[in-house]
Amino acid sequence: MIMKRIGLVASTNGLGHARRLLHLGLGFTELGFNPVLFASRRQLALLKSEINDFKDNSFFEFIEIAQHGIEGPAWASSGYEIRVPDQDVIYKIKNCNLIISDNVIWPFNYNQAFVLFGHFNWLNYWSQMGIKYFPPRTVDIFKEEVDLIEKIQIAFQFKSFAMGSERYAPK
Repeated sequence: MIMKRIGLVASTNGLGHARRLLHLGLGFTELGFNPVLFASRRQLALLKSEINDFKDNSFFEFIEIAQHGIEGPAWASSGYEIRVPDQDVIYKIKNCNLIISDNVIWPFNYNQAFVLFGHFNWLNYWSQMGIKYFPPRTVDIFKEEVDLIEKIQIAFQFKSFAMGSERYAPK
């Protein structure tokens, strides 16, 4: 039997996004899927003890990522850096049967079998907080992601947690 690979891409802003996906991935392993958690180096280090507590994490793959698209306040505090994912990350995202992303839009560029998951997304957050301090290239990426989110077919987002009046959501 070929195991289906499910990519779980965490926002690099804080630990909650990666922790949520880690535990979601554990459920997928119990169903016979092969999850791949894409998270920052810091997130993976903080989750190491939880990862090691899994009875059998041999079906779980862990891939380090950086900020590859619009992120949250921690990203803004560090200078709005956005890096193009390296070829290995792109390859692994493309080779997943499904991508579930917690708050970030950028993976949709590489795999359209995509589910957006979270209480909100960073586009909604920044539309409320303002993008006036974004560097020009970051404003362009923000606009590109606004266009992308309209193409996403599946999202698990809760309207009661949405931020602000302007709302970017999949159609």
